Amino acid sequence: MTWIEGTSALLPERAFDVAVLTSHVAQFFVDDAEWARTLADLARALVPGGRLVFDARDPADRRWERWNPVDSHRVVTLPDGGEVRAWTKVTRVRDGVVDFTHHGEFVVVAGVGALAPVS
Repeated sequence: MTWIEGTSALLPERAFDVAVLTSHVAQFFVDDAEWARTLADLARALVPGGRLVFDARDPADRRWERWNPVDSHRVVTLPDGGEVRAWTKVTRVRDGVVDFTHHGEFVVVAGVGALAPVS
């Protein structure tokens, strides 16, 4: 597997058997022209017969209604034993588009890690 950081415009031509869009990234695109450009770039980057694979949330589930600091709160344990407290907060819902922010805050655990908030 090769991970490429950047936009789809950077992808080489006919270089991949499969392209994977992870973590619901397909729902990042709210502009039809940008989505069409991305799909065209991915088609160009795939070999003949190549596959595009992605996951997406079911909008009927209305999961964003539970994206608040209480209901979305979770603690992630890092490999070094440190912990990150994480939550998601919706900042706006308008015209079928949900804006949100993921937050993460390092937790001080005796003898492990350091305190450094991130957002």
